[in-house]
Amino acid sequence: MIKAIIFDMDGLIVDTEPLLAKTVIRALKNQDVTLTEMEYFEHWTKDGGNIKLYIQKRNIIFDFDRYRREKKEIYLSLLNQGIPFIQNAPEKIRELYKRYKLALVSSSNKDFVEKILISSNLKKYFSVVVSSEDVKKEKPDPEGFLLAAKKLKVSCKECVVLEDAEKGIVAAKAAGMKAIAIPNRYTKNNDFSKADQVLSSLKEVNL
Repeated sequence: MIKAIIFDMDGLIVDTEPLLAKTVIRALKNQDVTLTEMEYFEHWTKDGGNIKLYIQKRNIIFDFDRYRREKKEIYLSLLNQGIPFIQNAPEKIRELYKRYKLALVSSSNKDFVEKILISSNLKKYFSVVVSSEDVKKEKPDPEGFLLAAKKLKVSCKECVVLEDAEKGIVAAKAAGMKAIAIPNRYTKNNDFSKADQVLSSLKEVNL
């Protein structure tokens, strides 16, 4: 019996992937490191990579503290210009909230997650919120989903995960959970063969 629904955030609830790409590209450019949008979506969105891995592969001198500081400033500035919601996302969250425990597991920084949830008035619907600071390993590792289930006090078999990217589906299945993929224009070419179901929009979710 399904008792809990676990949401991803970026690319599923809010259309922030282009903003994140723009943020990382700008922050890297400030240190004379060139990154294309395609590279961002491949390394960060699809594979679940991070800045340390990206820089290590290039074996260059890099100021990570400066990067994190500038990334935060750039991204929050972009969010202040308006938060773009995925169609039907707020409505689906409110609908599922009536029947299930809800959690959110995001690879984003806690400040970014809080900013989006509070600004959108959606925070009250999630009993548990897990961000990048809450785990040692991010998706495709299942740690975030396992932590969410533990905090919700439900078993993994009682959870359904809603994800837009391959790394999230891999993580959900590794946690022993049901996984529904809802690809967007940036993740439509990801491998969703491990998903229990692939839908075209949140509106189609019917448990």
